Amino acid sequence: MSAITRFIRAKKAKRVLALALALCFAASFLLATVFVFVHSNHHDSDVAGGAACSICLQIHNAKPLTLFAVLAVLGALGGTGLFAIVEILRSCSLRTGFGTLISAKTRLNS
Repeated sequence: MSAITRFIRAKKAKRVLALALALCFAASFLLATVFVFVHSNHHDSDVAGGAACSICLQIHNAKPLTLFAVLAVLGALGGTGLFAIVEILRSCSLRTGFGTLISAKTRLNS
């Protein structure tokens, strides 16, 4: 196995590892947010303004920040998805499109 092949495999492994870590981070963040919103309807919510237990107090204080962070993550994921769709459509148009009639004739002649 050549050094170039090892380098390419190592680079692909790093990309896969980075993607897996990013997905784990996003999943844990979103699941924690779901826990916060589910627990915010806790049975203690009627007592002391929704802050009867220490967990409820922390959730009550962190809820606006968590919502803002979730919206930021979802916006980033939406932007990434939009970028991926644009790149896929662009690569498909480069493979199938001929551009102008002159470039099509040039390709047919060669």
